[in-house]
Amino acid sequence: MLQQWPDTGAIDIDEVTVTYKGINCFGKTDGPGTDEVYATIGTIAVTGGPDQPVETSTIRTKLYTDVDNGSSVPDNIVLYKGKPFGLNISFLLLEHDQGDPNKYYDAVKSSVQTAAGALTTAIGGAFGPVAAGVAGPVLYELVPAVSKGINDLLGTGDDLIGNVTIPLTAKQVIVFAARTREFTEKQINYKLPTQLLNGDGSSYKGYFTFDKA
Repeated sequence: MLQQWPDTGAIDIDEVTVTYKGINCFGKTDGPGTDEVYATIGTIAVTGGPDQPVETSTIRTKLYTDVDNGSSVPDNIVLYKGKPFGLNISFLLLEHDQGDPNKYYDAVKSSVQTAAGALTTAIGGAFGPVAAGVAGPVLYELVPAVSKGINDLLGTGDDLIGNVTIPLTAKQVIVFAARTREFTEKQINYKLPTQLLNGDGSSYKGYFTFDKA
């Protein structure tokens, strides 16, 4: 599939793989001892297909134990493999206390599925690259919808470190996969970091990479 924009020239790419690469700790949470943290990640991908124009997934990482100031925790979880027609990534990072991680998983999954329904409606009968063009602006509009269900649960158990939803247009996904070089921060190779997530006295980032499938 050949894609082209005035500032990129032609890019030949059919499918992409989007992978979560782990976290870096720039400051642990307040209190004694080290952190025990985990992430829940929801994705909404525009596939452009007539039968399944939008695909969703929700995953929860393992519990990362003994995380201290300066710790690097690499991981490698494929979040999406398919057509590069646009993507939303919701990243929720918590420090495990007395809460039930399944509550946060369910909240992310529900919010992602609700937003995906709105995106499917917005795309309508458009498919392929046309669907990508329709979806681009809508992906940004969905950010508050994805965040609402998650925010309703915060403060009910585990301690929030940070929560961010990243909308990516088809062009951004394609350029990340085909043109952007990987960077390294501490022990993690990546192409896209989250913003610095600050909560409960701590500072963390999550990381993602994109490749041609």
